[in-house]
Amino acid sequence: MVLDDQFQHLITWSYTGSSFIVCNIMEFSRDVLPKHFKHNNFSSFVRQLNMYGFHKVNKSPRGHRTSAENQIWEFSHPKFIRGRAEFLDDIKRKAMETSDQQQRLVNGDLQVQMNMVQSSQSDMLQQVSTLFENFNHVIKELHETKLKQQSQEHLLRTMMNYICQQNNGQLPPELNMDGLHLEPLHNKLQPHPSQPGAAVPLQPPVSVKQTPSIFVTAHHPNSASPTHLL
Repeated sequence: MVLDDQFQHLITWSYTGSSFIVCNIMEFSRDVLPKHFKHNNFSSFVRQLNMYGFHKVNKSPRGHRTSAENQIWEFSHPKFIRGRAEFLDDIKRKAMETSDQQQRLVNGDLQVQMNMVQSSQSDMLQQVSTLFENFNHVIKELHETKLKQQSQEHLLRTMMNYICQQNNGQLPPELNMDGLHLEPLHNKLQPHPSQPGAAVPLQPPVSVKQTPSIFVTAHHPNSASPTHLL
């Protein structure tokens, strides 16, 4: 298992060759343990190492929490040395242990499980924090998009109202887009007729051809001024 090149990033010899190191216990339990054992439980793996006389070398500070992928476990045995395969036969399972020794093994197993639970909690908290940051980023982008949309709508409305002004309050047919309701500017400036004292909206001037007035005069002995206006 230690010599498997495929998993050197998960389990490997230490620099001195007198111990071996396990990295990322979650990935190690998932990918390596099932290939050599009938389980994928890291605490059971540690228990089996203890039964054969292996001891955990590195000690994490009390209360110190690290994520599962950053945890490093180092184990050693006096007969487990790199390049000394002849010593492997001397590594034997311990005889039946006393109740005190069994209790120590149980306590050590519980400590391993607690460390794994703490690592899982740390991973979950990190994931929640990442999700929260992503959510805030999406909310910010939505807000910025809404502001841009409102600005573009305001600019478009201003342009259309200007065109209406230049065309006697009417929108040219080629610009009369379906689904786009833009109120002409002169309607916005005039109060609604239903309001008390409201003035009627201004109407575009209508060109009407008027008939010229005709003056008819009649001679009067006392006046030379026109007497009728038709």
